[in-house]
Order: sequence, then C-alpha cells, then structure tokens
Amino acid sequence: MQVENWSRTCWWRESEPDNHGTTISKEEPALAPSIFCGAFAHTIMNTCPYCAHSNMEGIFYCEECGQILVGERATLATNKLVGVTSELVGRNTWGTARFGRQASIIIHIRDAAEPLILQPKEEMILGRADRNSPTASNLSLDLTPFGAQEKGVSRIHAAIRRGEDTLTLVDLGSVNGTHLNGQRLIPNQPRVLRDGDEVRLGKLVCHVYFKYQ
Repeated sequence: MQVENWSRTCWWRESEPDNHGTTISKEEPALAPSIFCGAFAHTIMNTCPYCAHSNMEGIFYCEECGQILVGERATLATNKLVGVTSELVGRNTWGTARFGRQASIIIHIRDAAEPLILQPKEEMILGRADRNSPTASNLSLDLTPFGAQEKGVSRIHAAIRRGEDTLTLVDLGSVNGTHLNGQRLIPNQPRVLRDGDEVRLGKLVCHVYFKYQ
C-alpha cells in the first residue's frame, strides 16, 4: 500500500532509557513522505491543464503560468490521443497553390452539415475556445461545436497565414499535432496550402478549398 497524500500520518516506535536507566517506549507522528512506513511514500503532483507544468498537490495557482488549478475557472485540458499518426495515409493533391486577393477560404469539416467560410486575413488561428482561457478571443475559427475537445484539438492549435499570393499552414505547438495530406507538420514550420488539401487537427479532419468571387 502506498501513502496517497501529505496529510496522512504514520507512527513509529522507539525506545530510550529514562533517568533511572529503565527503557521506555514512545510513539511519535511523522508526515508520510518523510518515512518508509512499510511502503514507498510518494508525492501527488497536479498538472496544469494550460501549460502542463507539474505543481505540488494543494497549490491553487500554477507556478509556471498562473493558471487557476481548482474551481469553476479551471480550463479543460487537451486530450492526449493515442495512435493518431498510425491512422493517416499520405496522399498527393494537384490543386493550385495560388490564392488571389479576391479569394475566400472554404472549410469542409468531416460530418458537418454545412461548410465554413473564412474571410482571409494575415493570420487566422484555428483551435478550441475556452471561456476561462485568455487565448479564446484570439481564435478566427472555433472548432468546439465540431467535437474539438473529444478529438484532441488544442486551444491554440494551428494557423493559416496569408502571403503575397499563397496560404501557409503552421502548427502552433499543439498537443496532438497538425497533419497536411497525412504528413505531420513540424511545429512552427509553415507549409504551403493547396486547393483541396486535407488538414487534420488531432483527429478532426477537414478539407480546405479556395473560392473566387
């Protein structure tokens, strides 16, 4: 049996002589992490859902980023998925990479009833809104209604950036990665987007199309 928290107390017995030379026994309490107590004591750590920093149990604010760790304002952590890469198969696309000034972005999310239209700007952030997160207002496309939490989408997952006449896709250090046509992107290294490309954020799959007025 292991000691589960800092508040549990164990006892030890030791003997010592009194003033008359008679040996007496006494018991003293000790906090579990400092003694053996018949099993290896261990420390419970509380992981911050925002920055993943390990904090000591009982800490109310993350020592690294200041995120509230308990109560109603705690944010939802991104699900760490297993086997994301093994499900992917790379494919070639032949769509154009040219994205003109009059074009807009059409995003078809798998199993969604209607496509989404993004009006292009210099940078468009894709992710999962969390009302308790300070980054929620930065999103250009909130994927929460499409099962983003269950599918492992991070709050700030990826970005589409507009260049002179092209679009690029960049992973922003997401937990479960960003895949373009089955190939996982290296974080913070942009890749050119083409008309018809498949983009996967965690396990959320969508296709990107260019539409001209």
